[in-house]
Parts: sequence; C-alpha cells; structure tokens
Amino acid sequence: MNKHSLNRFIDKYYLGGNCSSVIINSKGDTLSTRFITGDKNLLGELTMTGWSFDEADLGVYNTEQLIKLLSVLSENITMNLTKAGDKAVSLKISDTKSDVNYMLSDLSVICSPPNL
Repeated sequence: MNKHSLNRFIDKYYLGGNCSSVIINSKGDTLSTRFITGDKNLLGELTMTGWSFDEADLGVYNTEQLIKLLSVLSENITMNLTKAGDKAVSLKISDTKSDVNYMLSDLSVICSPPNL
C-alpha cells in the first residue's frame, strides 16, 4: 500500500489541524469520511477509491498523532486491523523496518456531522 495516498486523504480532511476527530469508513475499494470542524463552520465529505483494506469503521480521535506515526514509515506500508468482537480497536501499520500501533477511538466519542 502506498503511504502517500493515505497521507493525501488525511490531509484533505485534517485541513491543517481544523478537523482532528473523524470516523473513517473502509468499505470495498472505497475509503470515505464525513467531517465537521470544532467551531462547526465547515462541513465536508471525502471519498477515495482504489483502496484495499478490511471493511471497518475507524475512529480517529487524534489525527495529528496518526500523521506523526506515519511520518516514521517508508513509502510502502502494510496495515492490519485488530478487532475486539465487531469493533475496530487498533491499527498496526508497518514497513520493512518499523511497526507502529495506533489505538482507535470508540465511535461514540466522535461528533457525527449532520447531513449536508
């Protein structure tokens, strides 16, 4: 998997720190999210195709931390999802030399944006 594609997706919803907490949906070959800024001035929806990963809802509470963890990895990464029952608990991302583990958030603590 190409880290650059994932970083571009993250940058497009993160908006330089304005939108830190999102629920990312991985379904089929699509990665998508709906997001709202903390001051509720900006609402958006983002979709990326050509994505191959497990079907899951990923609760990302601290995007800045995820970006920093990705920065230590090389361009070719592999991602593995750890689940407890039907809930996604953590995301293990690795390259040939390093492994990082990002703990996912419970979906109930992330503010759901209203419909457009």
